[in-house]
Amino acid sequence: MSPLLSAGMKIESLSQIGSVFLLVVRFDGSLRPPRDYGFPTEKLCRLASAGAAIIRDDSVIAVGGKAISLYPGITSADVEFEGLLLGLDYLSTEYKENERNDGILTVEGDCKAVIDQMTGVAKGGKLEKKYESANSYLNRLGFADINFCHIPRRRNTLCDSVCEEVINLLVEQSFQRLRADLKENEILIDDLIEAYMGDCSVIPHSRRLVAYMEILERARQLTDGVGIQSLGRQLQLDSKAWPDCNSDYAKPCKQSLLSLSVRFQIEGLELQGDKRNVLKLRRKNHFILDHYCVAAEKELLAKKSLLGETTGNFETSRHSHLLKKWKQDAGEELTRNAEHKFWIHP
Repeated sequence: MSPLLSAGMKIESLSQIGSVFLLVVRFDGSLRPPRDYGFPTEKLCRLASAGAAIIRDDSVIAVGGKAISLYPGITSADVEFEGLLLGLDYLSTEYKENERNDGILTVEGDCKAVIDQMTGVAKGGKLEKKYESANSYLNRLGFADINFCHIPRRRNTLCDSVCEEVINLLVEQSFQRLRADLKENEILIDDLIEAYMGDCSVIPHSRRLVAYMEILERARQLTDGVGIQSLGRQLQLDSKAWPDCNSDYAKPCKQSLLSLSVRFQIEGLELQGDKRNVLKLRRKNHFILDHYCVAAEKELLAKKSLLGETTGNFETSRHSHLLKKWKQDAGEELTRNAEHKFWIHP
């Protein structure tokens, strides 16, 4: 499987460890839609990521993560196994030949299916090929003692946070692709709406308003009335996911977005010269247009600068500085080449 992104941060060379040493490979994987707190995610497309950490005597030596290409039948256990393979691959490239029999390796993860497969408790099935790959790495590494341990998720927060940040970076990548597509001379606004805002979108509802406004601006440049009308219809569907205006959780509220969606549809119909349907829409939605029109515009402009930012779910632990550095370096590499596999050494 060719990853979209892999990244790591090396803190200390493995060659600096003494002749007898203890190493821990900790791994995790995530297969889910992007998080969107307070909003439904069931219609968002799933994304997959894996993370791994190399630890010695409770000190992090290296931490890495990668995005995983989706394929039919992929499961959470598959992406968890990818986290283990990521960590073992790092060891296989950094490990020196003359140290191979002097260390004790412990593999830790919060996925019992992977640990059971590696210990022989479970055999065969879909994970057999990944087990063979992991076993091949372990045989080449040649540790005298290898242990496998199932740990609770609360002990795996570092790898879990890396997995989440990879998914955040993939959402940001989707924004970048949308902006690149908007610059193309020959584009169909309807196609962009379907690809980036329709079913199985990866852009969370809470971050869509910036995308809507950028698509609207391009559609206006193209005088694409049909595209603007379609944009309004999609925004009308999305507005159902937002809280009512009596909620303090998020602004703009549902009614404000509904007002904007109707305005977009009216603008599109006017460009098409469809006066009859313009009149029908105005009559049908006169209350929401009269009461929320100005509020929607002001709220959107006030919120626009914030909605384009990616926010990670970093733990406020001793590892937070590693995650911050990982995010910065991985994000910069993602911008340059989304399919490049790399390890970052500060």
